[in-house]
Amino acid sequence: MANYKFYVNHLRFIAQKLDKTGSEFKSITSELNKLADKLDQNEDLVIEANSIRIMARALAGFSGFLQEHILPEVVAANNQYGEKELRWIIDTSMELMAKLISHAEITNNSENYTLELPNPPD
Repeated sequence: MANYKFYVNHLRFIAQKLDKTGSEFKSITSELNKLADKLDQNEDLVIEANSIRIMARALAGFSGFLQEHILPEVVAANNQYGEKELRWIIDTSMELMAKLISHAEITNNSENYTLELPNPPD
Protein backbone atom coordinates (compact mmCIF):
# COMPACT_ATOMS: atom_id res chain seq x y z
CA MET A 1 0.00 0.00 0.00
CA ALA A 2 1.18 3.52 -0.76
CA ASN A 3 2.33 5.83 2.01
CA TYR A 4 -0.58 7.99 3.15
CA LYS A 5 1.03 9.23 6.38
CA PHE A 6 0.51 12.86 5.33
CA TYR A 7 -3.23 12.16 4.92
CA VAL A 8 -3.36 10.38 8.28
CA ASN A 9 -1.67 13.35 9.96
CA HIS A 10 -4.16 15.82 8.51
CA LEU A 11 -7.14 13.64 9.46
CA ARG A 12 -5.93 13.38 13.05
CA PHE A 13 -5.05 17.08 13.26
CA ILE A 14 -8.53 18.18 12.18
CA ALA A 15 -10.23 15.52 14.34
CA GLN A 16 -8.27 16.81 17.34
CA LYS A 17 -9.30 20.41 16.57
CA LEU A 18 -12.96 19.43 16.24
CA ASP A 19 -12.86 17.28 19.35
CA LYS A 20 -12.28 20.41 21.42
CA THR A 21 -15.38 22.14 20.04
CA GLY A 22 -18.06 20.06 21.70
CA SER A 23 -20.16 16.92 21.66
CA GLU A 24 -21.96 17.74 18.38
CA PHE A 25 -18.76 16.84 16.54
CA LYS A 26 -18.10 13.53 18.34
CA SER A 27 -19.40 11.35 15.51
CA ILE A 28 -17.46 13.34 12.92
CA THR A 29 -14.20 13.18 14.87
CA SER A 30 -14.79 9.48 15.46
CA GLU A 31 -15.13 8.82 11.72
CA LEU A 32 -12.03 10.86 10.86
CA ASN A 33 -10.04 8.96 13.49
CA LYS A 34 -11.35 5.59 12.26
CA LEU A 35 -10.25 6.41 8.73
CA ALA A 36 -6.84 7.56 9.98
CA ASP A 37 -6.44 4.35 12.01
CA LYS A 38 -7.32 2.13 9.04
CA LEU A 39 -4.86 3.97 6.82
CA ASP A 40 -2.17 3.86 9.49
CA GLN A 41 -2.61 0.11 9.91
CA ASN A 42 -2.87 -0.56 6.15
CA GLU A 43 -6.36 -2.01 6.58
CA ASP A 44 -9.04 -2.12 3.91
CA LEU A 45 -11.02 1.10 4.04
CA VAL A 46 -14.42 -0.48 4.57
CA ILE A 47 -17.09 1.96 5.70
CA GLU A 48 -20.02 0.31 7.44
CA ALA A 49 -23.42 0.96 5.84
CA ASN A 50 -24.72 2.77 8.92
CA SER A 51 -21.67 5.08 8.94
CA ILE A 52 -21.52 6.05 5.28
CA ARG A 53 -23.45 9.32 5.54
CA ILE A 54 -21.62 10.54 8.64
CA MET A 55 -18.28 9.63 7.03
CA ALA A 56 -19.29 11.61 3.95
CA ARG A 57 -20.23 14.55 6.16
CA ALA A 58 -16.95 14.25 8.04
CA LEU A 59 -14.93 14.25 4.81
CA ALA A 60 -16.83 17.26 3.48
CA GLY A 61 -16.21 19.23 6.67
CA PHE A 62 -12.60 18.11 6.77
CA SER A 63 -12.04 19.26 3.19
CA GLY A 64 -13.83 22.54 3.76
CA PHE A 65 -11.76 23.35 6.82
CA LEU A 66 -8.51 22.61 5.02
CA GLN A 67 -9.54 24.64 2.00
CA GLU A 68 -10.72 27.63 3.99
CA HIS A 69 -8.17 27.78 6.81
CA ILE A 70 -5.02 25.83 5.96
CA LEU A 71 -4.59 26.06 2.19
CA PRO A 72 -4.38 29.89 2.10
CA GLU A 73 -1.52 29.81 4.62
CA VAL A 74 0.35 27.16 2.64
CA VAL A 75 -0.08 29.13 -0.59
CA ALA A 76 0.98 32.38 1.10
CA ALA A 77 4.12 30.66 2.37
CA ASN A 78 4.88 29.57 -1.20
CA ASN A 79 5.19 25.96 0.00
CA GLN A 80 4.69 24.23 -3.34
CA TYR A 81 5.06 20.67 -2.05
CA GLY A 82 2.74 21.35 0.88
CA GLU A 83 0.23 22.91 -1.50
CA LYS A 84 0.38 19.88 -3.80
CA GLU A 85 -0.24 17.51 -0.87
CA LEU A 86 -3.03 19.65 0.54
CA ARG A 87 -4.81 19.98 -2.80
CA TRP A 88 -4.57 16.18 -3.20
CA ILE A 89 -6.11 15.72 0.26
CA ILE A 90 -8.94 18.16 -0.44
CA ASP A 91 -9.71 16.80 -3.91
CA THR A 92 -9.49 13.17 -2.80
CA SER A 93 -11.67 13.73 0.27
CA MET A 94 -14.35 15.49 -1.76
CA GLU A 95 -14.28 12.73 -4.37
CA LEU A 96 -14.65 10.09 -1.64
CA MET A 97 -17.50 12.07 -0.10
CA ALA A 98 -19.36 12.13 -3.42
CA LYS A 99 -18.85 8.39 -3.92
CA LEU A 100 -20.11 7.65 -0.41
CA ILE A 101 -23.25 9.75 -0.85
CA SER A 102 -23.98 8.17 -4.24
CA HIS A 103 -23.50 4.70 -2.79
CA ALA A 104 -25.78 5.47 0.16
CA GLU A 105 -28.50 6.72 -2.18
CA ILE A 106 -28.22 3.79 -4.59
CA THR A 107 -28.21 1.14 -1.85
CA ASN A 108 -30.62 2.93 0.48
CA ASN A 109 -27.96 2.82 3.22
CA SER A 110 -27.94 -0.98 3.17
CA GLU A 111 -24.43 -1.93 2.00
CA ASN A 112 -20.91 -1.30 3.21
CA TYR A 113 -18.56 0.60 0.91
CA THR A 114 -14.83 0.14 0.40
CA LEU A 115 -12.95 3.35 -0.26
CA GLU A 116 -10.09 3.30 -2.73
CA LEU A 117 -7.54 6.08 -2.58
CA PRO A 118 -5.64 7.30 -5.62
CA ASN A 119 -1.86 7.23 -5.51
CA PRO A 120 -0.44 9.97 -3.30
CA PRO A 121 1.28 12.93 -4.94
CA ASP A 122 4.93 12.58 -5.92
